[in-house]
Amino acid sequence: MSTTHHPGTIVFAEAGKKEEQVKQASEVPESIAFVKEQGVLVPVVRVVAAVVGDQRVITSFGADGRLLQTTYQRRG
Repeated sequence: MSTTHHPGTIVFAEAGKKEEQVKQASEVPESIAFVKEQGVLVPVVRVVAAVVGDQRVITSFGADGRLLQTTYQRRG
């Protein structure tokens, strides 16, 4: 698998809230810092979480603002 250098930080945000948390990519698991696309690891630079009904929706974005991945977690 081809690897890619991460630009350094990831911004974590909760939809509807102003606060954002910035973490070094090296502080989070690789599965959060990168999304695998066609065998290549693409760096994630922004993660937005939102509650929609009984689900928590987590969306990851790349450096160019492109949507990379959406994960759904059932709550309760």
